[in-house]
Amino acid sequence: MMRKLEIKGTLILIFVTLIWGSTFSLTKISLKYLTPFFLLFVRFFLGSLSLSIYFIAKRDPLTINWAGSILGIINFSAIAFQTFGLRSTTATKGAFITGLSVLMVPFFERIFLGSKIGVRLWFSVSIAFLGLTMLTVDFKQIGYVNWGDFLVFICALLYAIQIVYIAYVVHKKEVLDLAFSELFLTALLALLFHIFLKQEVSL
Repeated sequence: MMRKLEIKGTLILIFVTLIWGSTFSLTKISLKYLTPFFLLFVRFFLGSLSLSIYFIAKRDPLTINWAGSILGIINFSAIAFQTFGLRSTTATKGAFITGLSVLMVPFFERIFLGSKIGVRLWFSVSIAFLGLTMLTVDFKQIGYVNWGDFLVFICALLYAIQIVYIAYVVHKKEVLDLAFSELFLTALLALLFHIFLKQEVSL
């Protein structure tokens, strides 16, 4: 039974990764027509709306909790940095730099959760990093770093923190409540920033 759950979880993560990977190019294109904060609002409003419809169909109450709200703040900050960064860097470089969060997660787990970093984990992370490098890095521009790259790197740091925090709270809270709280607060923050910063700063 446990083995089936592990396989199911792995397949879901692979599917999520496929969707996540497509967002870099789509975000880059969307920024030609929408401002960053409005784009974030649209993305996460649609996500929270979809989850709301699911809750209503299941006749379950919509709950916003503190853990999910903290995730929403981290998520909003991370994607805001990423979105602004993609204004001045390429989608492939953005994907590579964001993917560096994979390397950071074990270290943050060690710092915040006290988890051990085993040899198998080191090997897996190294292989993932090598594959990510081969898929996304343009070696002709590897020495060229711009402001957008730095902003996306901050995004990677925040994503790593987000993943570790999810690992900490996911066994204490209902998963869908966490997801809804995160999506709703991300959309709300994006809308507020869009309203109050109509002349959006160029980070």
